[in-house]
Amino acid sequence: MNYKKFFFNFFLISALTSISYITYHFFYPPKKQQLFTTEQPQRRTIKYKITSTGILEIKNTYKIGCQLPGIIKELYVHENDIVKKGDILARIETGKEDKDVQHAHHNLERAKQEAAYQKAYFKRQKALFDAGQLAQNAFDKIRADYQKAREEENMAKINLEKTQLEYGLIAIKSPCDGFVTAVQVSVGASVMNDFQNILFEIAHNITQMKAIFDIDESDIGDIQPGLPVKIIINAFPEQPIIATLHEINYAPKGTKNNDETTTYKATVFIDNTDRRLRPGMRLTAHILVRKEANALSLSGMPFQINSDTMGIIAQQMKLSFSPISKEEKASFKKKHPLHQRKSVFLVHEQSITDQLVAMGINNTSHWHIIDGLDESDIVVKDIAAANELEKLYKDWFKGSL
Repeated sequence: MNYKKFFFNFFLISALTSISYITYHFFYPPKKQQLFTTEQPQRRTIKYKITSTGILEIKNTYKIGCQLPGIIKELYVHENDIVKKGDILARIETGKEDKDVQHAHHNLERAKQEAAYQKAYFKRQKALFDAGQLAQNAFDKIRADYQKAREEENMAKINLEKTQLEYGLIAIKSPCDGFVTAVQVSVGASVMNDFQNILFEIAHNITQMKAIFDIDESDIGDIQPGLPVKIIINAFPEQPIIATLHEINYAPKGTKNNDETTTYKATVFIDNTDRRLRPGMRLTAHILVRKEANALSLSGMPFQINSDTMGIIAQQMKLSFSPISKEEKASFKKKHPLHQRKSVFLVHEQSITDQLVAMGINNTSHWHIIDGLDESDIVVKDIAAANELEKLYKDWFKGSL
């Protein structure tokens, strides 16, 4: 066996392998493990909006019922009909017709006759009394009968007026000039005289609509009448309507989604001159509560990072880490007692520092930074994926044992 040749080939192969390895790593060095991403604060316009959903209603609508129980005998209008004030919408059959009115007339006539007789009788008896030919007691009785007859005549007149008024209620009339938007009854239907029995709905002016939507109790403190509102009608999503918040009810509407959250009804008036909007249409309302132009801003992701996790990452990357002291927190709170306060992590050449910031409004993606940062700061935006952090924790705790 030629040992010289064998060892020569062995050392040659080893040398070539070493040279290839060194050359590869020289030109293609391993990438440094990136454990976080960064961002810098930027200037932008931030709009704080509150969004709610609701429906359209006609601004002035009359809901008409009936004041007598009975059956619909005749129906004179349909939906979309135009009516004038006093127009008859329907007639009710009560089963009495005008018998009560006739009876009241009869009673009044009888009361008038009795009052006329008592009046004449009283005059004759008064002449006798004045002549001293009638006792006082007898005259007092005659005068009382006459007064009673007059009172009964007056009561008969009142009763006739009452029965005539009730009889007039069998005709359901329009209370205004307007547009019939709903007819919720048909001929032959039984109706009751209660406030829940709505038979007709008449819009006084269909060119004026109102958007009705709910405000959550958690947002009610930020909202007041007069704020601008952008209304998006589901049927016309490409035609937003800019309006003004008209009012917010003081009385709570009730709970939402069967939970314990209270809501309050808000109203916005909308012009409907072209009559394209209809009651019942669904909508989304965006209330512009506040707007900050050219505001220093930061995304919401940096505020989600835990200080302990950041400390481990800094140690793994051989960077110094400076957490916030209790004294710094107390001093910053005293400086910004009314603002929300959180911390972010600033990246420097050889260190990572924990920095307090005061925050203003947000637009769900970015926060207005009031104090604590400037545009030159480099902020940790997000940390490594879960599998990389798991390897980091294992390496760190292994090195700690």
